[in-house]
Amino acid sequence: MAAIQMYASSIPTDKVVEMRAQGLSNNQIIQILQRDGYSLPAVFNAMNQADIKGGVDASGLAAPLPADALQQPDTGGSMMPQPNQMMQQMQNQQQPQYGDQVPMMQDTGMMTDQGLDPNMQQPMDTGTQMPPDYGQQGYGPAPAPMGSYGGPSFESQRIEELAEAIIDEKWNEIVRSINKIIDWKERVEARVTKMEQQLDDMNKNFDTLHKGVLGKITDYDRNLTNVGAEIKAMDKVFQKVLPSLTENVSELSRITAGMRKK
Repeated sequence: MAAIQMYASSIPTDKVVEMRAQGLSNNQIIQILQRDGYSLPAVFNAMNQADIKGGVDASGLAAPLPADALQQPDTGGSMMPQPNQMMQQMQNQQQPQYGDQVPMMQDTGMMTDQGLDPNMQQPMDTGTQMPPDYGQQGYGPAPAPMGSYGGPSFESQRIEELAEAIIDEKWNEIVRSINKIIDWKERVEARVTKMEQQLDDMNKNFDTLHKGVLGKITDYDRNLTNVGAEIKAMDKVFQKVLPSLTENVSELSRITAGMRKK
């Protein structure tokens, strides 16, 4: 019993109801409860119980049975409810999904009071069990629609919806991450393209500078060649002029020496 109470306390049904009343989505509720330390199965169970509780409150299926529905038809004396009827009433209160069958018994009691159906005015024997057709008037075994509120099909559908919501959110996060990677890739490619352009410009500038230096060196070589040719020409001129110049200088020296003797 203590383990059952501990498990029930670990299911945050009230928190789910409060957060839904605040307008939060199922995905946000799951994230908040997981941050609070609740496991995913406990969150799913809480959401299922909140759905069941909301459906029962909305349809009024948990309304208590009226006292006159359990009374026997008036045959000249009042009868106390039998133990089987009391047990059946307790089962009906514990299973609110079958409350939609209670009006059948109420209508039956009204019909017996008004005398609309003579076959239903037969009193029940206080020393025997309930008649066989009592289970066919709305208090028999659980019908098939039970799965609409708490059956495995509803729970599996609920889990599928929550799983799809989580998958969609994770997929959106992955898409955002991929978009960030694509943006980073585009920025890197733009930078690489810019660097390649700068390298191409540097290569072009270097080629231009290299051509300019080579042109200057060629000009210097050409000028030096011209200077060498001019020097050779002057050498030839000096070779022709120097002998006569030396003779003239010698003759002038003799003339000046003779004039000094006189």
